[in-house]
Amino acid sequence: MASLPTIALIGRTNVGKSRLFNRLTESVQAIVSPQAGTTRDRTYGTCLWRGRSFRLVDTGGADVATVRDSIRLLEDPKPESTADPLGAAIVRQTQAAISEAEVLLLVVDGRAGVQAGDRQLARVVQRLAHGTETLPAKTVVLVCNKIDNNRDESKVSEFLALGLGDALPVSGKSGRGTGELLDVIAAALPVRTPDPETPAIRLGLLGRPNVGKSSLANRLLGTERSVVSPEPLTTREALETPFTYQGHNLVLVDTAGVKPWKRTDQGVATVAQQQSLAALKTVDVVLLVVEAQQPISHQDQALASLIDESKTGSAIIVNKWDLVAAAGSAPIKNVAAHYHAHLPAMAWAPVQTVSAATGQNTSNILDLTLSIWQRRQLRVDEAALQELLAYAARRQRPRGTGKGKAGQPGAERPRLVKLEQTGVNPPTFTLWMKPRQSLHFTYQRFVERLLVEKFDLGGTNCKLYVQQLRAADRRAG
Repeated sequence: MASLPTIALIGRTNVGKSRLFNRLTESVQAIVSPQAGTTRDRTYGTCLWRGRSFRLVDTGGADVATVRDSIRLLEDPKPESTADPLGAAIVRQTQAAISEAEVLLLVVDGRAGVQAGDRQLARVVQRLAHGTETLPAKTVVLVCNKIDNNRDESKVSEFLALGLGDALPVSGKSGRGTGELLDVIAAALPVRTPDPETPAIRLGLLGRPNVGKSSLANRLLGTERSVVSPEPLTTREALETPFTYQGHNLVLVDTAGVKPWKRTDQGVATVAQQQSLAALKTVDVVLLVVEAQQPISHQDQALASLIDESKTGSAIIVNKWDLVAAAGSAPIKNVAAHYHAHLPAMAWAPVQTVSAATGQNTSNILDLTLSIWQRRQLRVDEAALQELLAYAARRQRPRGTGKGKAGQPGAERPRLVKLEQTGVNPPTFTLWMKPRQSLHFTYQRFVERLLVEKFDLGGTNCKLYVQQLRAADRRAG
């Protein structure tokens, strides 16, 4: 994936960074809410303006009470103990965004005026603008948000006191002034030679809350990309992070935990879960993450059914496997058979036990992802498909859907004519039969299982459709 310059949005909580992010990226990636601290992780989006592309990063806000810790960490990024691990994690997210950005947008609330937190952050940003021993100099743009009309513009001049020059008045809500802001950003972007763009493999993490998806994401990326906390629904946006592995471009999509819908509170949690389920339509491979010490729930089974109905490749990841031995629990003799029995909708998916906490087997996950992706591109020889169809008929005679009178649909034993591949990603097959005949769904599943076993299509979520030949097709054949 081509390396794009990065722009980071920083500022206090509730100055409107997420709404401005959505406006500039023309998306709804970042959840907007009056609840303070809604954004907890770095959220990435891509902007295109006057032929220039760049990555925009939305960060969690640091309120006045935690700015002091934020300043220390930004100037001297060393781990330190804290009574508020979730707050400290948000601060580290902000620090990481600043570290990777070439341009910083310090966002302030124009309606609220200059606040103590703005002054404290401005002092840190002034140091970054000149560079430090650990960070190169950054371009800094002061953005005065929530300037929705001409009357509000009179308040902009007071932000000169921050020592960062003139503030650009904008409104993330209405879009006022965002064109001028994008012009300033585009002018500040470093000139880069574009790399050849290749399609990236999109890998998603899906599961119930607190099964360890964010810890697993951080382990796979080798960095603290997602905030980790025992608090349910700590991850609220679908977080996308591009990276490379064994010469392949990938994008990891970490999603919010999905609870049963009737137990989901309205507001931020509802939007977060909608984003999680929508991510299924945008990824090539999704990992269903379950917890080793917990029994498979109805929600796990519901998510497995959604994955099966999608066109997404998948694997079942059993996280926190280290806790099974630590608790002295009896080991499962056949792990794959156990989870396939409890998640029958994904009996076609490989099973991998891991521990995000210790790193046990996590290196296997990316290899498994690449293997699934490569197998999703497989094209099977036509002669091999006909051999498999003949074998299926010998092993188990085709069965219709009913026991009606002769001549009625479902009464005759179906005659299967041919099996052909009609697509890839996922591998898609069509089973053709004589007109006015039907095939019982259990036989369709039987042929699907044979396809998976014979051609090593585990995890690809291959699809088999049944079609009736028209009379004209039969005569032509």
